[in-house]
Amino acid sequence: VISSLTAILVFRTVHMLTGRNLLSWIGWFLYALIAGISPWFLIPYSDAVGIIFPILILYLYIKPQQREWLRWTLIGACFYIGLRIKPTSAIIFIAIVGVELITKLRHNVEWRKFFCALIALAATVAVIHACYTILLVPSLNININKAKAFGPIHFIKMGMNDQTDGVYLEEDVTFSASFKHRSEQDAANIEVIKNRMENYGFTGFLSFLARKALINFGSMLQYWTVS
Repeated sequence: VISSLTAILVFRTVHMLTGRNLLSWIGWFLYALIAGISPWFLIPYSDAVGIIFPILILYLYIKPQQREWLRWTLIGACFYIGLRIKPTSAIIFIAIVGVELITKLRHNVEWRKFFCALIALAATVAVIHACYTILLVPSLNININKAKAFGPIHFIKMGMNDQTDGVYLEEDVTFSASFKHRSEQDAANIEVIKNRMENYGFTGFLSFLARKALINFGSMLQYWTVS
């Protein structure tokens, strides 16, 4: 259902951007092709669930709307929920904020409407975050041990491993999980990052980044080749 709704949003978004049915159907077909052959859509994982939020945020942003506060309220809700499901959903939001700031600084705008929209966005995120932390999480009755959590440094370290070109590596997970406290985990992972950077060198690191890019944009081809 989520994938099908995403396909509709892709069609509608392309049509609003171009005004042409042919290009809209081409966009829909390319999305259907990618979704149809992607192995992730066979797994109940955050990739398949969170795919709708980036295109939904873009759709809400470019869709004509008389009430700016309503536009940014909906965008704020999609941003926060998408961020909780799949953090990469925030990329399109960051891009939109950047475009908005540049546009507002280059042109004379009604700053009153701008600040009203900003307040609506911030208030929406704050309310949903409060509901998440005060109501949703406690209702699950799960004791969360934050000391065992993997922080950003762990993922930076794992993203720099040369065995899988930055993809999931069990050895890195086991290493991070071996520490009882987050501070110890971060310190040890920083040392691993330094060692990996030294081993790569400048040209080696550029080559590694090229392989990572190939993994990111050619993951489906790689999957079928391995299969």
